[in-house]
Amino acid sequence: MDKVVFYRFRHFLLWDHVPESLRCAPEELPARFVSTAMAAFQGITGKRF
Repeated sequence: MDKVVFYRFRHFLLWDHVPESLRCAPEELPARFVSTAMAAFQGITGKRF
């Protein structure tokens, strides 16, 4: 994994490419959600982003 992409969940995407139109900047989302998601990804990968 080389990056984390947040996107609007209109439907579940089953592929690796997320269209630019669905992507969200972390600043657009609630801080607690981003923090929790990042902690989960860090726990899974063992890396800090």
